[in-house]
Amino acid sequence: MTVTANGRGRRDEIVVVASRLLRKRGLELQLQDIADELGITSNALYYHFRNREDLLLQCFLRAGERVDEALAVADEQPTGLERVMTFLETWLGFAFDEAMPPVQYSASLNAESQQALNRPGARRIVRLRDMIEKGRVDGTIAAECDALVTSAQIFHTLYWWPDYLHGERSHRQIADAIFANIRRSLAA
Repeated sequence: MTVTANGRGRRDEIVVVASRLLRKRGLELQLQDIADELGITSNALYYHFRNREDLLLQCFLRAGERVDEALAVADEQPTGLERVMTFLETWLGFAFDEAMPPVQYSASLNAESQQALNRPGARRIVRLRDMIEKGRVDGTIAAECDALVTSAQIFHTLYWWPDYLHGERSHRQIADAIFANIRRSLAA
């Protein structure tokens, strides 16, 4: 793999740029757009990816890796509520620093690619559910909170909010509101 000046592999660099452009331009994004942004030929992209589908899948898999990293950081916190809030803060930081592709675009992928995304996605919801359950047990999250529904609701919010509120408020304002609302609704 070719290594760029900042130490990241060229393949990773392509995925980062493709993710950002996918967030910005939507599904109309073409390989040529990505190549132009990187200053390479579109044929050079085929050295790293089989086709557009493969590149888009890698964008979504990378976003999933960031979710896993945020969950791992959150696991280090002592209470359930602190774990959930740390997960949110870490994930939102990734979303600001690196444009994550809108989850609804994954529906454009073929069935095999969607399965590759859905299996770990279900495990992530369960991991967050377990953090919420921990909070119910340790008393930091309201006992009446439905952990599974809340976990799915949090993921839904995180994956879709940039598209619902695009341009109405800054990302930071939206993140702060989400953070405050979730804290208020979970706290015991």
